[in-house]
Amino acid sequence: MSGTSIALKIQRYEHRYLDSLFSGLSFVVSVPFYTAFLHLLFWDVASARSPSSPPVRRVTATKDEESAPKPPSPPKMNYSHQR
Repeated sequence: MSGTSIALKIQRYEHRYLDSLFSGLSFVVSVPFYTAFLHLLFWDVASARSPSSPPVRRVTATKDEESAPKPPSPPKMNYSHQR
């Protein structure tokens, strides 16, 4: 069987479902779809309201934690390039 005869046999299959499927797929990859869809996607993602945050509780240190010794700070790096 040659490639041409296989292509002709495949082209004989006609079905309303397949026609609708390929018509929809051709629209999905078209420019009008992207120009409409990307604007809607941006609107939903960038312009949507963020959910309200829960109430914030202040965390305070206990007396023991306030009097505990503080860890040493890291040494400062000298970035000057002196020769």
